[in-house]
Amino acid sequence: MRIIAIEEHFITPMYREHVGANEYRNFYLTSRSQVMGHDIMAENLDLGASRLKHMDAHGVDVQVLSFGSPGPQGFGADVAVPMAHDANDRLHAAVKAHPTRFAGFAALPTADAKAAAEELERCVTKLGFKGAMIHSHQQGEFLDARKYWPMWAKAAELDVPIYLHPALPHPQVVRPTSKATRSWHARRGDLRSTRAATSCALSSRACSTPIRT
Repeated sequence: MRIIAIEEHFITPMYREHVGANEYRNFYLTSRSQVMGHDIMAENLDLGASRLKHMDAHGVDVQVLSFGSPGPQGFGADVAVPMAHDANDRLHAAVKAHPTRFAGFAALPTADAKAAAEELERCVTKLGFKGAMIHSHQQGEFLDARKYWPMWAKAAELDVPIYLHPALPHPQVVRPTSKATRSWHARRGDLRSTRAATSCALSSRACSTPIRT
């Protein structure tokens, strides 16, 4: 029996260029890197020897690699299209170099629905990917909107899965939730509960799948 891990992220130099740092992100990455004993960002950039070493150490036979959150979903088409194409080409090179250890989920530039469908077809039919992974929402917009249907139709036509991965909620979603929670508790003078409830509300939204059923 082989162990196949299907939620294994990687990042690219283009990702680092466009995904900005902030106090929380820096604290998380630094503290977690210290606990884990390695640089998380450096390891996520690696698609070769270091990743294989960790896989061997933990008994993982195959990783189905996918582009890290927020992926192309965090950007407009001007960034998302080249970012997805670059990530998929890098992933293809890694799979080609280690075909028995790596497989791929495509990154899709959902800011341009037509380009997303075309990229999915390219990745599956020409690069041999197993499907795609997309991250929660397109800059706050639900991915079941009619304009995204060609992407879902293409996945059905190709008979491949699209893995929907959670991402942080868009600021436009956070603001009204946070404001309403603060207002509700402020009327009761319970500041401690306000902070706790706000944290809970935001965590719930961040971890939920924002697709209407």
